[in-house]
Amino acid sequence: MESKAICDVEISNAYSIELIDKALMEAAASIKLKYKLIKEPKYKGIQSLNRDSLTVRIEALVNEENIYDAQRYMNREIKTAFQNNGIENGQ
Repeated sequence: MESKAICDVEISNAYSIELIDKALMEAAASIKLKYKLIKEPKYKGIQSLNRDSLTVRIEALVNEENIYDAQRYMNREIKTAFQNNGIENGQ
């Protein structure tokens, strides 16, 4: 049975949305190339806005038994994309 693996990441408002979009689209492309168990990774955009930060989301389809592995792999690629683009996540 397929499920959605979801990764929400909080990022400081100090970064431009264009830079954040670029990094997360790179992460989704990398996930698609590296991990065959993860299907259709997509950067979904901003989930929420706060005074000092925003939360963004990448989601993908995976078999239910692989959901936790998929989320870990996705988080890894998101972190790498942030590092490659000079973005520090969190507050």
